[in-house]
Amino acid sequence: MKPLSRLRRFLRRQAGHLDEEESEAIADAFCMLDAADPVYNQSTLSESELLGQFRLGKEILHGSNISSFDEQQQTVIREGRFFEPYRESLHHLFRALGREERWSESPCELLPYMRTGWIGGEHGNSTEKDQFTSEEIAAASPILGKLGFLNELLPLDGTNYHDVLIVGGTTVANYRRVVFVLKLMREHGITADKMTLLVGQRPREARDGSDEELLATDGRFAGNDITQSPWVVQMQKAVEASEGERRMFDNETKLGRLAAMKAIPGAGNIKPTRIDLHVTNVTGLTNEEKEHAVLRRMGDLPPRDITEYYFDVPTERNGVRGTQRIVMVNGAAVSREQGAPRHTTASVTKEWVERLAPPLLPSRPLDLRHPIPLPEKRAVRVLYVTGNPHTLRTAGDSYNVIRKAKRDDILFEVAGTSPAKGTPIQTALGEVARLIDNDVKRNYG
Repeated sequence: MKPLSRLRRFLRRQAGHLDEEESEAIADAFCMLDAADPVYNQSTLSESELLGQFRLGKEILHGSNISSFDEQQQTVIREGRFFEPYRESLHHLFRALGREERWSESPCELLPYMRTGWIGGEHGNSTEKDQFTSEEIAAASPILGKLGFLNELLPLDGTNYHDVLIVGGTTVANYRRVVFVLKLMREHGITADKMTLLVGQRPREARDGSDEELLATDGRFAGNDITQSPWVVQMQKAVEASEGERRMFDNETKLGRLAAMKAIPGAGNIKPTRIDLHVTNVTGLTNEEKEHAVLRRMGDLPPRDITEYYFDVPTERNGVRGTQRIVMVNGAAVSREQGAPRHTTASVTKEWVERLAPPLLPSRPLDLRHPIPLPEKRAVRVLYVTGNPHTLRTAGDSYNVIRKAKRDDILFEVAGTSPAKGTPIQTALGEVARLIDNDVKRNYG
């Protein structure tokens, strides 16, 4: 029996509206997917999982490599066009918020107000941002829901991904997104060759939580007890020795590591199995001098000496034990138009594309009797996990980076959590403003 014959029969049975040629083309698309993932076995899939693969195959056939979004949202991601498609809803949003006098039919004229009143220096609410009454918030919330800023996005069941990219944020965002991925794996049959957390050197803020809250086994960050972890114990000693000059979990990378250790079963005491260093200014040094330079810097690492941490977490699925590779990208700080320098969604995605994205593979096995084959663009399945109200904007930022890198072989599927309870409306409005800002830069210049 041919490997894909079961899938072909299933396609014909489930999709009677497709003709034979289209069904065959969808099945053939999976030959490309199977070649990129040798462990993938169609014969082990359930009927529901096959249906999920059929939907993915149809997307491949019709040239779409962003799923989970409707056509209008995909246009926003690909082209950055947000204002014009949603002009009417945006006008209603201004009216509901009691800011009709601020409205303009030109997105360029809206930006001065939105950059100060809605975006500000950071996400969330702050005193310099525009404030609204409870009645205005209640009137605006259904419009934000219609715009897609309040819902949860789920991927196709039973899909295996080369990488699951988890976009970093505040501690509660990191924690909820890791828990969300674990739920997808447990309840929706999602598997991944590796999971990658896109975090970086954003300084810890009050909204990230207190030391007591971060270390507690219950509450917002319920999970494993990490207080006896050598990493945490060593950090506590360093903080005590600094006499108040240092603090626990002082940046987003450390908070992302904490979230993973708290949320992932059995990960409360994990240590890196590999650390990648970004060592500079060693030109002209001997090997001994280079080694000394690295060892000397290990004692008190500047923020960017480490680029990635690798963890291998023990797992068990359907009685089979294994390991899950987890990579944490320690994104470098970059200049921003608003706020102090730090990594951004786009900058840390660029680092992933350059160093960690699956490489282009040879088009056929190496045979020295023939010229070495050039790399061929094959399907690379990536699940991009973020959270609303940031989903549309962050997906667009990262997709634009991937597009500029000419990695159209990446099948970019998006999943995300709904907003955390108590998320201020200013967070969602900030995302609306950022999308309009991006639109102006790309399409109104």
